[in-house]
Amino acid sequence: MISLEKYGDTTYVDWSKSTPNSLSNGIVIELRWTFIEMRERRNFFRTKYDKLAHFMKNIFIGDEDLDLGIYYEMKDGTKSLIDPVQFNKRGGAQNMQTKQGCFTQFPYVWHQGDDRGAGETSCERIYVNPKGLKDIKKLYVYAFIWRGVPHWYKTDAKLEIKVGGQSCVLVNLDQTEQKERFCVAAEISTNGNMLEVKKLSTFHKNHSACDSAYGWNFKWTSGTK
Repeated sequence: MISLEKYGDTTYVDWSKSTPNSLSNGIVIELRWTFIEMRERRNFFRTKYDKLAHFMKNIFIGDEDLDLGIYYEMKDGTKSLIDPVQFNKRGGAQNMQTKQGCFTQFPYVWHQGDDRGAGETSCERIYVNPKGLKDIKKLYVYAFIWRGVPHWYKTDAKLEIKVGGQSCVLVNLDQTEQKERFCVAAEISTNGNMLEVKKLSTFHKNHSACDSAYGWNFKWTSGTK
């Protein structure tokens, strides 16, 4: 697996090894995180009285929630976002065109669902169907802290890109003291049978600030989950 360390670092991955219409053997973009400090505080409250520990955790700690999103731009000029703030936790099935996208038909990009961060280690995944890569111009993969400690170095957040069931590219998001909650982690584009993956790790106050920086030209309003 190749680790991209600094802004602009780029690698190429042969996507022809992936399988069209296969979730497990296609292209997977995965965000994992664990708030290290919060985990230590949870352990303090974890006693043999599980119900009491759970109550204390909810009152004094809460859950740590990061979100994984993606901007896609097609070769015909169509562009949009798939963002957990736009859909509920369960969302839509992979073969249905919803705000989570769709895996089996346009845009061939599908968000598995929103993880609210209730576990020790949390994860969100976006699947890209190789069948649609011929129509995709570029993808921007981003993450943001919805709730929890607003410092990336406390998240242990890592972005992995897997192709054909193999982990190929790693982008660490926890190696910074940036306080801005919104991070554009990587840009992905296609070049023949190769995926070009470039590390960005640019930080922004929110969705709107990121939009201004990248020129996506969407209209933004406050969201809730």
